Amino acid sequence: MLALVIATLSGAVPPLQCAHPLLELDVRGAVVQGSEARVLDVVRSGGQLRIGWYRADRSGAPTVTHWVDATFVTARGPHVYAQFGAIHAQRPTRAPVGLDLHAKRGRWFGLIGTDGMLEGRRDDDPVRTNRVPMMWCESPQTFRDRCASDWRVVYRNDAQGRRVAGTRSRLVDAVTAGRPLRLGWGAKRKDVAWAHSAEPDFVTLTQESEVVAQLPEHLGQRSYHRADEARFSDDARLWRGLLSTTGTFDAAWIDRGTGKITRRLPQRAWVTWMAWMPPEGCMVEAIEPRVEGGVTRAR
Repeated sequence: MLALVIATLSGAVPPLQCAHPLLELDVRGAVVQGSEARVLDVVRSGGQLRIGWYRADRSGAPTVTHWVDATFVTARGPHVYAQFGAIHAQRPTRAPVGLDLHAKRGRWFGLIGTDGMLEGRRDDDPVRTNRVPMMWCESPQTFRDRCASDWRVVYRNDAQGRRVAGTRSRLVDAVTAGRPLRLGWGAKRKDVAWAHSAEPDFVTLTQESEVVAQLPEHLGQRSYHRADEARFSDDARLWRGLLSTTGTFDAAWIDRGTGKITRRLPQRAWVTWMAWMPPEGCMVEAIEPRVEGGVTRAR
């Protein structure tokens, strides 16, 4: 259990901040950032919580800031409540500004909730309740464990471009964040079934949410459906494919010597879009590349 207490001169403490904030409340209990739902997500996944709060003077400036790792957590209704291990009572000193262990008082126990309330008591003393500004954070270690990136299915469309699984916004987030993508497609017939996967080498986000991916060039095969016939084609043509969330699938064979397209095969396909990214509920840094004047003609 880690408990940090920082005593400073009035107004010298910056606002509460941490690397992985989940919820921040002001002294009235109003949400400043985040949500209780995000705290609940971490609790339900067994993550470790770290909570900070502060005391302020009459002007509202922070005077004492506390941080603690929760040792016992309870989710009840929409709220989360956290107890932390007992600490010895402390006493502020004025000259110099600091803290001492209280010579007469013993242990102090605390219970803090996402409802904005802090309850505290010392041994044999009544419980005292206060509303305090607070911030709920996920500890760095459990954030790394819970939000580790992996290949995840973020979207799937059918041959007509209709959503089958996932969300288009999740795919858009992956594209704008520059996350690696992997595409899967295939088919089944009475006598044969096959599946392909490839990582695109050129991706385009267009019309707000449509994604087009160009597959890398490779030496054409005599068969893409039967393993016993999977050999390089005799004419050594190159194959390229273009898949999109609209269900279109354009395939082309290219003569290596002349660079001309020797065959086109327009198709429609179900496409599974995978991205190397954290699970849902974890923040994904994204940029908005579609800006006014983002690309202009050189003069």
